[in-house]
Amino acid sequence: MVATPPPPKTHTRKALASYACFLLLTAGFGCSLHSLKHDTQSLPSLPSYQHIAKKRVDASELPSLNVSAKSIIVLNAQTGNTLYEYNADEKLPIASTQKLLSALVALSEGPLSELIPTSLSAALEPPSKIGLKWQQSYSRESLLQASLICSANDAATALSEAQNKTTFLKKMNALAKSYGATNSWFINPHGLDTPGQFSTARDLAKIAFHAYRNPFIRLTTNQLTQKFHYQPYKWSTLRNTNRLVRTPHFNGLKGGFTHLAQKTLVASAKKGTQEVLIVLLNAHPLAINQEAQIIWEWALRQEKKKGREKQNKQAKMGLKLIIEK
Repeated sequence: MVATPPPPKTHTRKALASYACFLLLTAGFGCSLHSLKHDTQSLPSLPSYQHIAKKRVDASELPSLNVSAKSIIVLNAQTGNTLYEYNADEKLPIASTQKLLSALVALSEGPLSELIPTSLSAALEPPSKIGLKWQQSYSRESLLQASLICSANDAATALSEAQNKTTFLKKMNALAKSYGATNSWFINPHGLDTPGQFSTARDLAKIAFHAYRNPFIRLTTNQLTQKFHYQPYKWSTLRNTNRLVRTPHFNGLKGGFTHLAQKTLVASAKKGTQEVLIVLLNAHPLAINQEAQIIWEWALRQEKKKGREKQNKQAKMGLKLIIEK
């Protein structure tokens, strides 16, 4: 007869409960091996931009918005016009949303099929990772997908080391500056908290405006899952850390979390001809997705309002012409 083990002690139960809560909180920004089916939306290319976040909008235009985010900006994704902003120029850490910028640089450095070896520092990069093996090589495409979909820091580091990490970081800052993101400074490719690294919601919106125009980034960040191949016969399924892609109209781009940055988000959404980019910085982890949906619904109402105003104006002009005749 096998003896039944005694029930766990109270402090053990508490420890297990605490650990379970920790796993639930970190699930939003870690990699998952669970598979989900999702039909990737076909995203048409957009015309060249004319200006980015040029128009300043008074925060009083959205008086009913009560959110936790410390900094907000909302853009028309087609024109770059600012629809709404709040505290958009405060310098803040932006966590993994800066992987959008590092992805743009990595895409410019070589073909997607290029094999990139993993250094020891990349393999040991904490905390969100896919488990790259030291001295093994992976395609640029696979590393980009891991970086963008499940926010893998080891993949982002490997990409930055493909040629030269110092040069890569210089390219990141130069590219950001070319986009007009002049209130930012990037010291690593993944967004982990580092002294002296910062950006703003407005600068991040400018970077996101260009990332949204990149077909690879748009399609990749819109996927719920993606297979990552470690070896020919060994693979895992990565799950998108941006839970908004599960909801109607939202179709990318990237979320992030660190202790200093709190929850950050760059979200894109489309309905009909309305396309919007939403940037939220330093928000509560459990509220940020709902806040993005509130802002998206507000943007749709604004579009309908403008449409009615345009129709009324046209009707008045038509009536005026009839009277004059």
